[in-house]
Amino acid sequence: MSSPLLPTTYLEMARPKKEGKKPPHGLWAVLGAALALFGGMILGTILLIFLLPLVASPDFMEQVTRNHSLLEENLPSPILAVMLLSTTSLSLIGGLLWIRFFEKRSLASFGLGFNLTGLWQLLRGVVFGAAAMAVGVYFLLVFGWAELSAPSMPQGWVALWPFGFLALAWLVQGTSEEVLLRGLVFQSIGVRHGLLAGALVSSILFSLLHGLNPNTSPLFFLDLFLFSLFACFYVLREGSLWGIAGYLGAWNFAQGHLFGIPISGSDIGADKLMTFTATGPDFLTGGAAGLEGGLASTLTIILSGIVILLLPMGRRSAKD
Repeated sequence: MSSPLLPTTYLEMARPKKEGKKPPHGLWAVLGAALALFGGMILGTILLIFLLPLVASPDFMEQVTRNHSLLEENLPSPILAVMLLSTTSLSLIGGLLWIRFFEKRSLASFGLGFNLTGLWQLLRGVVFGAAAMAVGVYFLLVFGWAELSAPSMPQGWVALWPFGFLALAWLVQGTSEEVLLRGLVFQSIGVRHGLLAGALVSSILFSLLHGLNPNTSPLFFLDLFLFSLFACFYVLREGSLWGIAGYLGAWNFAQGHLFGIPISGSDIGADKLMTFTATGPDFLTGGAAGLEGGLASTLTIILSGIVILLLPMGRRSAKD
């Protein structure tokens, strides 16, 4: 039943069409997401071995052969983009296949219908995510808790295509997370076991998966959990995954490459438009975890949730 704030009839689209048939148990959704995520990462790493020489110089490849840790930080845009695409795109495909053939649901049924409305939601989400990151950064700047260098175009972006390629890669990465956690886990558990159970399980998994990153803290986990609840709210409010996919992709891209902040504790990109330096306490700025480990991010997520209330509620029908 829909409420004035949440059109929860959206979740009803996840129900099997065959009359009397129950949706799969929630554990199947978690299993499907895990298989898609880790299977995609393993296969993507193998694929990366073949793709990396196409964008990396022979000198870089020789250095990587001696020291694999070079693939963990300060990567040029083309190399980072290929790494993101090779791993996350296969996880995305795995999640789509699970939803389509195991749960027997269409793309539109869980919020990825290909139409002009979806394109508009995606573009709006991209602008929203970049703006939200900017709000968090400038909140710290206004109170003197951070410093930001003047913009300077990285040499690797002069040709423009590496910039666009990297932005696309982060968009695919964000979409893969949303399909697995908000498209599969949240919706499948939500329709079988209730909205609250779906939101809690997907949010806990989202936090734990990012807990594998370096430089984590208790507040980092809290912010990730809060972000996931916000993402579930965004999906329900809009009746689509496109908006939150654009938001997350732009959030990560802006954080790491426009403002030069570690992304979820990892400083993996070498090309940055600006350099961010935290001068305030870690519980505000996030410290080594990046903005996501501090109260600045908490405030930004809460404000984002308020903005979502201004969006018109999605209108879905069974024929979608």
